[in-house]
Amino acid sequence: MKARELLKVTLDSAPRAYDPATLTDALQVPNLDQLALSPSWVSLEKLWGKEVSKLGWQFPDNLRLLAAHKNPVTGEYEPRVLTNQNASLGTGLAATGAHEFLFQPVKVGNEYLVDGGHVHLNPVLPETTGDTKPAIVIRLNRVTEMPNELKWPNVLFQLPGKDQLLPLFKRYLYWQELNPSEPVRNDVDARNNVLIDLKTEVPGLNMWISRDQALSMVKDGYKQAFEQIRQAITQGRLTPTRDFHSERTDRAVGSQPPEPQLDDLSRKPQSYRARPRDAA
Repeated sequence: MKARELLKVTLDSAPRAYDPATLTDALQVPNLDQLALSPSWVSLEKLWGKEVSKLGWQFPDNLRLLAAHKNPVTGEYEPRVLTNQNASLGTGLAATGAHEFLFQPVKVGNEYLVDGGHVHLNPVLPETTGDTKPAIVIRLNRVTEMPNELKWPNVLFQLPGKDQLLPLFKRYLYWQELNPSEPVRNDVDARNNVLIDLKTEVPGLNMWISRDQALSMVKDGYKQAFEQIRQAITQGRLTPTRDFHSERTDRAVGSQPPEPQLDDLSRKPQSYRARPRDAA
């Protein structure tokens, strides 16, 4: 599972979201336990299971996926960390993205799990993973306002297109993002972790974006992250590991980021090790 593969799957999935065959493949009759948590007939587990099988992906030993379990007594969401020891890759990817009301909860063991965003938007903290080692955390910011084309009455004049979901439903997704049913955390301990704080607003519930929009977000995030990584290296907060090529290190501490190219993602990935601030 390489960076280029992940990006290609992300970009290629945008137009497929509008394909009726995709929705047909995902339809599944929910059981009563699933219906109690989410009135959805759309199964992410079916879609991810086919995708993972087609790509031949394996669940890496070091991959941790955060999902959430809704406590039936308190109604609060509790973190559940999925690894290759307790879930298949397809099941784990489905559970970590199974947003209530849009997708069916995913059964892992004896529990039904939903989107880990109910616990935290940046799921690498000790309280969610149990790992106290310093981490490089990429923080995404939630949307803060409705796009102009989706405001009333503008949304009524938007027509569905090749790369656009039904506008009213798209507005609904943004509305949910702006009005979460419970407080959503995105705080990060920047003292003991290296924080890459991306200022781009990402509509987390809006999976149906165009390929061009997704690529634009990748490039924008690349440039922002490049500058913050350069600063972290200069401050001694990041140390390139041994497999990090010296030429790329020189580029990383330079003043201007190179223009991101998709071909770059097929090369050996850049690798860093984070250090706590006290150790810097």
